[in-house]
Amino acid sequence: MLSVRHATMTVRPPIGKQKSYRHQDLQIIHAEELNPPEGRAPVYWKLITNLPVENHADAARK
Repeated sequence: MLSVRHATMTVRPPIGKQKSYRHQDLQIIHAEELNPPEGRAPVYWKLITNLPVENHADAARK
């Protein structure tokens, strides 16, 4: 069983460069195996992307 969560994070440029660069809205997708097979470490995975993630199905697809 795999738990998949997602959230949006806004990354801003350093204070001295905010006039030259725009902020970026990034999508964070986190997947974690809940009950791994015995003797094996669980899957623990994070993805940071600028691709759109609107819902759980989008997160699972990515």
